[in-house]
Amino acid sequence: MKLVHCFDVGGTVINMKTVGQRYVELYKTWSKEKKIDETIRKKTISDYEARLREESWAIGLKKKEIINALEGTLHKQNVYISGKGIFFEDTLQVFKDIAKAGQSIILFATADILWLKNEFPEEIRKNIVRILGDDKTNPAVFTKLVNEEKAKGHQIISHTADTLQELKAAKEIKAIPNLFFIDRHHKEKKEEVEKVAVFLSSMKEADYTHLNGK
Repeated sequence: MKLVHCFDVGGTVINMKTVGQRYVELYKTWSKEKKIDETIRKKTISDYEARLREESWAIGLKKKEIINALEGTLHKQNVYISGKGIFFEDTLQVFKDIAKAGQSIILFATADILWLKNEFPEEIRKNIVRILGDDKTNPAVFTKLVNEEKAKGHQIISHTADTLQELKAAKEIKAIPNLFFIDRHHKEKKEEVEKVAVFLSSMKEADYTHLNGK
């Protein structure tokens, strides 16, 4: 059974402030060149920026729709941002340690991020066994993921995220033994986080390669 670690992407693996700014600027340029209707342009950008600010209405059920309206539109035209400098250094180090230990990585986002894999160093890239986009706040989605990976001979032994919503969903299924919250935004109280997951100030605080998979 291959041990696999699952990671939320935005805010955990990649710096959304950097990524978000690049997407907004890219969309502004592209949409002007393509003469996209001004009302659509403004709404798409405004909604996306609300999501980056993590306004409550923009990070719930509408999050995927908002991302797809901007990022998805660009991707359909094969237009992508540069991946240079978008990764958190502590996450990259953890990924390198996981790769060296012969364990694997799953990247779990809200929407399509297949392009991201090629931005990683080769030593990490070859140990990423799956990239998916789905509703991480739905426990049924985690159950499906765990079962699908189990059928491949993979055991998911951890999930790490920078928001509590998805960690609560992962906890509910009681199938992933190690849950971690990375404190990127300093918005959650540690005592509240610890009711759901292990609180991390840095990804390096979790010894991923020695976690118990039972």
